[in-house]
Amino acid sequence: MVAFKNVVALAAIALSSLVAAQAPPPACVLACVNEASSPSAYKEICETKVSTTWTCLKSSCSDAYDDASKHVQERCKAEGLTVDMKKAVPAKKEEKEDKEEDKKETGSS
Repeated sequence: MVAFKNVVALAAIALSSLVAAQAPPPACVLACVNEASSPSAYKEICETKVSTTWTCLKSSCSDAYDDASKHVQERCKAEGLTVDMKKAVPAKKEEKEDKEEDKKETGSS
């Protein structure tokens, strides 16, 4: 009986350590995830619209960007998805080219 109590106590300690290690995401993550068609649309958040997700994280999370980015990447991995960081965070030159292309399409200067 004593051994059983020890096992239960150790399991409770291990479980509480696991729960404590999973810190909640920065609040800004929720705002960015809510831009997807559904907060559980992981394929969209992590892969198909990954650039949109990371642009939002960059603009909304500023000081918490590293934690926010890490949280989203870990959540994507838990769902069996991989974030292509080259698509998520395009090079500055590519961003400038995209903006110039958008201006040409809309006729803006």
